[in-house]
Amino acid sequence: MELKPIAKNLLVHTPYYPVHIGNYIRSLYFQKYLGQLPVEKVTNVLDAGCGGGQYAIKMAKRFPWIVIIAMDIKVQKFQSNCPSNFFFRQGNLLELKDKDTYDFVYCIDVLEHIPNNTQVIERFYQALKNGGYLYLHMPYDIGKKRIFPDKFFAEFNTWAEEEHIGGQYTLDEMKSILHKIGFEIIAAENTFGFMGELAWELDRVTDKRIALKIFLMPLLKLLGQVSVNIKHTSGNILVLARKLGGK
Repeated sequence: MELKPIAKNLLVHTPYYPVHIGNYIRSLYFQKYLGQLPVEKVTNVLDAGCGGGQYAIKMAKRFPWIVIIAMDIKVQKFQSNCPSNFFFRQGNLLELKDKDTYDFVYCIDVLEHIPNNTQVIERFYQALKNGGYLYLHMPYDIGKKRIFPDKFFAEFNTWAEEEHIGGQYTLDEMKSILHKIGFEIIAAENTFGFMGELAWELDRVTDKRIALKIFLMPLLKLLGQVSVNIKHTSGNILVLARKLGGK
């Protein structure tokens, strides 16, 4: 999906500016829980599986006293004017060797790409300082039924089959995994739900219909905002946990 520069400049400050709704909803959840953390006491943060670095760069700009380490298995290219407290490190999360280093580790829609991903969570535990926080978000696609016909998601389904090679877990399963490793669960919830899924599917369905996507974008963003503020009984999973002591 591409917009001509003039159209993009006209749309960017309006509710009609098209965004990836999945990313939009995930960022809303992240901001919601970030607001519950004692950020003023945080000095070192790990973005585990940073991708393009959108979360890390925003955090670095917002909290200039925090050192943000953005880590990804692939080399990423970032803008030249990144904040001075933002640092990129290429590496495999299964080989993370940091110990007692971070006040906060977050990992957003990454673990489903990694086989043996419970080992990654154990690495996070070691990398956190005592009292440090872990924020996890993951999709849960097992047995999922789409609202719209599957033909609209053929390309995505092929990608997901190739990419989602790690285990996926229900919310209760993830809470149990974290407890066994040694974490205290601070908060846990299912995310997206029907409204978030509807927004995500409409976004995908209109990928090749840019005019329709722009027209629908305020509605999709509103659905995303509503989904973040209501309780869901199923959907993707989110857990905020804390490391209580050494192991």
